[in-house]
Amino acid sequence: MNRCFAEALNNGKIGFGREMKGSSTGVSTRRPAPNALVVCAMDSRESGPHLVNAARAGAALMGVSFECHGLLTTPQLHYIVKCKNDPSYGEAKEIGYYVRISDAFKELLKVQGEPKGSSYNRELILDCANGVGAEKMRMMCRFLPEDAFKIQFRNEYGVLNYKCGADYVKIGQILPANFDDVDVTAKCASFDGDADRLIYFRAVGDGENVVLMDGDKIAVLMARYIKEALDAADITELTLGVVQTAYANGNSTKYLKEVVGIAPVFVPTGVKHLHHAATKFDIGIYFEANGHGTVVFSEKFDQLVRNSEQSSDAMKRLQLFSRVVNEVVGDAMADLLVVESLLKWYGFSIEDWEHNLYADAPNVQLKIPVADRSIFKTTYEETALLEPEGVQSKIDALVSQFDGARAFVRCLAWLC
Repeated sequence: MNRCFAEALNNGKIGFGREMKGSSTGVSTRRPAPNALVVCAMDSRESGPHLVNAARAGAALMGVSFECHGLLTTPQLHYIVKCKNDPSYGEAKEIGYYVRISDAFKELLKVQGEPKGSSYNRELILDCANGVGAEKMRMMCRFLPEDAFKIQFRNEYGVLNYKCGADYVKIGQILPANFDDVDVTAKCASFDGDADRLIYFRAVGDGENVVLMDGDKIAVLMARYIKEALDAADITELTLGVVQTAYANGNSTKYLKEVVGIAPVFVPTGVKHLHHAATKFDIGIYFEANGHGTVVFSEKFDQLVRNSEQSSDAMKRLQLFSRVVNEVVGDAMADLLVVESLLKWYGFSIEDWEHNLYADAPNVQLKIPVADRSIFKTTYEETALLEPEGVQSKIDALVSQFDGARAFVRCLAWLC
């Protein structure tokens, strides 16, 4: 990609490349934009420095100020951009990210406590996908109490995402590399390469298979906790919603409806759709099954909760929970701290988490080649086919033979 980008610049295929060629300094003569700022960072891929230099050159051509914050996770960069646009959110530096989240996490642990007879296990084995999340999670741990939890870091320095990482574990439903020795009761988690996805898992038997606690399980855990805290604080004015896609496990949807009392909203696949739908609630939870997600909060939430002088434990827990979450974007590190705080609150081991919410409905995903994929048209939320006519009725007839079953067909967005 870097070579293609450089060639495009040199042969003038894109506009600002021609301008660079025509300038002896490589800097545009356009009027500077004094209030504009490009904030940049990179992950651990080899292409990072080259892409940063390209971004810096583009900003210079447009007369825009440029800041590079070096090696960061994707969510850390999002946090800094948020702080640049809203200084009240926090300090627009990497250390500001650690301070904001860790301070709230420490206070949340103090307010919550831990139930008698707790099975919560403070030990966690973390698959870092050989990515930037390893270094940054180690840094985060420096800001946390030593007795909060103990992390064993694995897959820190190898090839990015090679036989490891959240996608590898989720899609294959197998242990990542260097996890052959883990016990079936061990609590394990995986980041993806740039640390914006998180899934939990545990080993099964003597083989390489795993039981997953994926984005659906994380969303349900958070929804249950928030709903109970709202009820305990006697807050009825706020709307609480969960946003899912067609890929969500059917039993997670059923649990949310029947136990938590929330009917999830379904949207097309893609974070942009999930995030937009979540912002329509005062407290909006969204997670893709792959572990990418977060919780967003409205101005009304700020007024009634964040700025409240009510001193009940439930109110404090809601306030602190909202500060541990990185509501700007899905964030593996922040989500990990949230999950650990909730598991401790409930006194759950990873097996308790598995068994005390819902059991995943068996599921499978298949990619089927077709002659013309453009003929497949779905409803907005992608849960049913509109075209070709008659196909959905045949799917429905097959699915109706099994209790609680469902099936859907969609064209992969990157192929359509």
